[in-house]
Amino acid sequence: MKPRFVQAIALLGLIGTIGWYVWRGLSAPADTPGSPWADHVVVLVVGVCVFGPFAALGVLVRMFGLGGNSRAMRSAPIGFGTITAVRHTGTTVNDQPQVLIGLTVRTPDGGSFESVAKQVVPVTQLAAMTPGTVVPVRYLPERPERVELDRTGDRDAMQAAFNRMQVSLGLSSERGLDIAARGVRAVAVVAAATPTGRIVGGNAELALTLLVTRPNGTEYQTTVDKVIAAEVVERVQVGRVVTVHYLPDAENEVVLALAVGGQR
Repeated sequence: MKPRFVQAIALLGLIGTIGWYVWRGLSAPADTPGSPWADHVVVLVVGVCVFGPFAALGVLVRMFGLGGNSRAMRSAPIGFGTITAVRHTGTTVNDQPQVLIGLTVRTPDGGSFESVAKQVVPVTQLAAMTPGTVVPVRYLPERPERVELDRTGDRDAMQAAFNRMQVSLGLSSERGLDIAARGVRAVAVVAAATPTGRIVGGNAELALTLLVTRPNGTEYQTTVDKVIAAEVVERVQVGRVVTVHYLPDAENEVVLALAVGGQR
């Protein structure tokens, strides 16, 4: 049973219990001995104790961004935010801290804007929220001042958004996306990485010599020029193992999978 369904049932149960208690108190005959309100207080207490915690959890989820995304953001466009700052608000929910995360967000069309995400982040994930880290976010184009970290887990949507952004920034091409979609998936070892001197959008182009291992275990070597985003340059250092895609009839046209579902 889905958590949101459980929370909805709990909220209805809580409202129903309180409503029943009020109705019984107001509808009791005037000559009823004792207090009609006191007669049914046990039912009220039990109902609040049973349904209250689950209903309160649902409210906290919506107020503080614990769990999934808010309703407005669930189907909002995906962007990719580079964390610029993290600050605790002093609020905790279920012992998990609420933080303000400053972000520079890039959109699939190549645009960018500064924004803030105010969310509860599990303690186990907080250490990864450091300046320079790139995270997928959901944003509303008409309200860019506030975004949410993406909690939908929709990797297909993330990949599509990332690929569109890479093309718009000149870090990939439609040909590269086609190879990534139709090509053979393999692994490669970076044998050499030499700057070509070309800069695209503030990102360096590298001549990468790759030792590619085909799925059947055979190997071949190729050298490709790739513009590599600054935040993933460390992933193509000599000796690193990377995932690649290639077409069997054009093995030298290799694309690299280096980031959240995206290729270069």
